[in-house]
Amino acid sequence: MQTLSKSERLGNFRLQKMLFSQGNSFFCHPFRVVYLVLKPDELSADTFGLFQYPVKTIFPVPARNIRKATARNRVRRLMKESFRKNKSGLYSFLNNRHEICLLALVYSIRQILPYREMESKIRLSLQRLEEAIQNNGGKSGDPANGQ
Repeated sequence: MQTLSKSERLGNFRLQKMLFSQGNSFFCHPFRVVYLVLKPDELSADTFGLFQYPVKTIFPVPARNIRKATARNRVRRLMKESFRKNKSGLYSFLNNRHEICLLALVYSIRQILPYREMESKIRLSLQRLEEAIQNNGGKSGDPANGQ
């Protein structure tokens, strides 16, 4: 399952708005991880139909941090590739818990990291996300960061 199809990406504006308004977050350098864990019975029937996979992800790279669009696209491509290769643990974790997650990995530094470093940071962020969901049930922020 090493693909990142369109149905795994968070494109629905209402879901994005819900993620950023109701979601919890923590910082794992260089990413601000924003997540919202939902039970399938909390969603309406038409919204639940959007979820073929347990995670819907968005990879925002603010223009404030990286000015050139080509550089932002490169960072986004690196993030997507790293996530694609390391998402299986998170998917199985959420499938075992019968939960759905909306996830945003916001790139928050000004320089472009090399791919190997980006991949290790994504892996660490996903592990911290699993811990946060495990410890808090997805209801509050990461206690290690005091949120």
